[in-house]
Amino acid sequence: TAETMDLRTVTQSDFRRVTLLSLSVILLIVAALLRDVLLSLFMVASTVAGYLATLGVSYWVFSLLGSSGLDWEVEVFLFIVMVAVGQDYNIFFAVRLAQESNGLDVAAATGRALVHTGRVISSCGVIMAATLGSMVVGEIKMLQQLGFALGLGMLIDTFVVRPLLL
Repeated sequence: TAETMDLRTVTQSDFRRVTLLSLSVILLIVAALLRDVLLSLFMVASTVAGYLATLGVSYWVFSLLGSSGLDWEVEVFLFIVMVAVGQDYNIFFAVRLAQESNGLDVAAATGRALVHTGRVISSCGVIMAATLGSMVVGEIKMLQQLGFALGLGMLIDTFVVRPLLL
């Protein structure tokens, strides 16, 4: 309907502003915490890459299942949750890496940081994936799509982005 189209247009405009503002604020906070602008940029970019991969795979899956793609609300909610949770995990790992790097080379410090944070981050990611993914069993199409995308996104963030990119 015309009302739905207007709501979608406003939401997309708002989403662009939210994206720009949230990523800018997150970048400033992470850079202030870590005192490393390049690492901070890479951390934010890795989270965005995970989001985009999740969005693409989710669109593909629901297209294969006969849907016309994803409901437009999924893009917004997926972004907000993935960026928030992804940066939390990134900061947790990066702070531990900074602690371990005193007197160790980068490879050794990274190994120790992974040993000390890996199980916690992986456990949190699996719990988030299961909890958020549980919306798949509902009857509302948008919530099914969001549940699938959030569950998949948490798994991609936990088992692909963090260990392979970060």
